[in-house]
Amino acid sequence: MIDTTLIYVDPSVLVRSYLADEPGHQQARALVEGGQLLLTASFTLVEVVATLHRAGKAKRLADVDVLIEKLYEEVSPDGPISLTRPDPTATESAALTIVRVYGVHAMEALHLAVADIAVRPLAEPGERVGFATQSEPQRAAAKALGFLPVAGFTDSGAPADEVVPSVRTMPPAASTLSTPSAPSAPSVPPAPPAPAS
Repeated sequence: MIDTTLIYVDPSVLVRSYLADEPGHQQARALVEGGQLLLTASFTLVEVVATLHRAGKAKRLADVDVLIEKLYEEVSPDGPISLTRPDPTATESAALTIVRVYGVHAMEALHLAVADIAVRPLAEPGERVGFATQSEPQRAAAKALGFLPVAGFTDSGAPADEVVPSVRTMPPAASTLSTPSAPSAPSVPPAPPAPAS
């Protein structure tokens, strides 16, 4: 088993942490409450709130507002999940490349791009970044990009190199994530040239 302490959390896992009837709910809650350094994109809030509202309309939740309040507590400065908002141009460029190379959905590519551009630079020397997702295609792309899949978040059997999270606190300089002053070049391969018209 590989150990990591810095983990990017995709909305597919966060949604499961709030919806008790979803497969993987207990593992998702354990991850959120486990004391690891968790990060996600600021636009994750839009995705999770939209999903919670749909679940409320489908009568899967008694009170959607309680869960939305819990989400906001968990992404507050004192919560277990830190939000990051990297440069939009760099994120979109990296996401386009990820879509073309790995064939994942648009939002999955955006999350992989954020993890690559904004989260990977926060890793300590020698530390690898974990990636928690329920999506098999996104998981495969994350692994190809050098992220380590987090244990317990797969639709199929778990591979031998799953991440076992351990605890690390955010360094003081990185505790309030924001747009980097100079965006990092994505580590994804360059996109093939567009076909000539």
